[in-house]
Amino acid sequence: MLWSLSYTVNLLQDIGTDFSFVSDYNTVYWVGWSLIPPDSLGILITFNNGTTTDGILSIGTDLEDTIVDYQFPADEPLGNIFVNSSAWIVLSIPRCYGTLQQSITVSAADAKDFLVCEGFVYRELDVCNNDSSCENGADESGCVTATLDLDETIMFPLLTTTSKDESIDMIWSIVMSSDARALIRLDGSLSRDQTLEFGSGVWETGKSIELTMNYQNSTDDLLLPWNSFWIRYNGYDNYYYYGSSVDLVVTAVNGDDIMVCDVSYLVINQTMICDGQPFCPYSDDEIGCEIKGGRATLQTTSYPGYVNSITYQRWEYFTTREDVSMIVHFRELTLDYSTGFYAGIGSIAPENASVDYRPAADCYLTPYDPIQDLYLESNMIWIAIASDNRYGLHSTRMWAEILVVGADEEILRCEDGRHIATSDLLCDNLWACDDGDDEIGCEATPVGYDDVVLLMSQPQTTSSILRLSSPDEQIFVVKFEDEVHSSLRIGSGTNFSDPDSLLFEFIPYRDHEKLIYINNTDIWITLEESSYRPTSVNITVIYALGIVSSDCLPFIMSEHDN
Repeated sequence: MLWSLSYTVNLLQDIGTDFSFVSDYNTVYWVGWSLIPPDSLGILITFNNGTTTDGILSIGTDLEDTIVDYQFPADEPLGNIFVNSSAWIVLSIPRCYGTLQQSITVSAADAKDFLVCEGFVYRELDVCNNDSSCENGADESGCVTATLDLDETIMFPLLTTTSKDESIDMIWSIVMSSDARALIRLDGSLSRDQTLEFGSGVWETGKSIELTMNYQNSTDDLLLPWNSFWIRYNGYDNYYYYGSSVDLVVTAVNGDDIMVCDVSYLVINQTMICDGQPFCPYSDDEIGCEIKGGRATLQTTSYPGYVNSITYQRWEYFTTREDVSMIVHFRELTLDYSTGFYAGIGSIAPENASVDYRPAADCYLTPYDPIQDLYLESNMIWIAIASDNRYGLHSTRMWAEILVVGADEEILRCEDGRHIATSDLLCDNLWACDDGDDEIGCEATPVGYDDVVLLMSQPQTTSSILRLSSPDEQIFVVKFEDEVHSSLRIGSGTNFSDPDSLLFEFIPYRDHEKLIYINNTDIWITLEESSYRPTSVNITVIYALGIVSSDCLPFIMSEHDN
């Protein structure tokens, strides 16, 4: 076996033993030694003719077996090697290489004088090269990769490997000038085989990981709050690609004008704060927001990188006006199972965030409750959507408006109980209530000869209504510019809620007359919202002269019937 052909050498501390090896592939192509240091000492191997071995160096720590613990290929830079135990070493040459000449010196040495990776091998060239050879990163402890002043940038390629037996482990430590912070940007997207870890201070063995980034939660920008920090990158085997598809860019910036999300360190600019759409995973950017102009729009946000981890989103809004109330008006609210909508008066502190806000809420809705507008008598309110199912808020959607109304302002609770119409929504020719309760009893708009009124529906908006009044001996001409894509109803008088006043109803996408004459002094027209394309209707007032009298009048007469 291998060790029976090798030399056994009992080493002495700090006393070197020289070995020279000359090999020709026609004669000897390997040579080995069993090296035994004194108790509690290790073995120091020095290459006398440079830091590169001409052949293959194999090391094993079991003198009774041929198992190779470490192997270094030919022409690989090695430097001095320290083995923290007895070991056998073999220098060998592949047959195709020809002649090998190698001279080494071995001696016993104390492990405390060397950096030992996981109790076994240490190589001088491994220290502070950013490529961690030790699982615990001991060879990169205390090493500073770069010092950045304000506006300086450094870029690190994030490599991968196609070898299943190899992984890439890089450690960088960055120190910033006193007035700078690190803006981290990924040029590309992380794959399943790539992970980034961050922590404060210069890297030392045993440092705590404070932030992890992978393919699930990678983002464009991070702003780290530390003056110095370390980054550890792991790139595992990637069968399809070898090289760098992602670059990590670090820039020293002034962080005073940038908001950093709590915990995640995501960066947002000022325009994204209090815009109604949470950007931070814990909604920090929508807390303590002032409503200006009496109205604010809120929407839930989807986080592709946090599909199953975002369990709540929060908003906190206030107005400086006194004696006001706030109305939460829903345009859309879809709650997934085990998800609730909560609202309350006052503020809710971030440290009280929870998936169950019911104890603190003045009102809340479940997925099984009918959706209805909320009325809160306060100039400061909070809103939260929270879930305790394993999918988080992935399937939950909300689109709502907060309306500020004065204490003496007229409001209307719709008969169906779902919506609240404020004074600016009453008699505005648009339905705020599903049945148009806010448009009942409103006065008609007077029109005269040759006046033209346009009525148009828009996709995904509310229904519209027109009430028109004309003098005697004048006729309304209703003209359709194109196909009717919305339900349209025409009636006499001004009370559209009276079924007896209905004259005609148009069904979407059906054949109908393009020109309709209505001989009545007052008419109403309702046009429902369009789900796809708008519908355009022109109403013109003409004199009744030239229109042949008919028993049909004062109802409806189409052009070809005249």
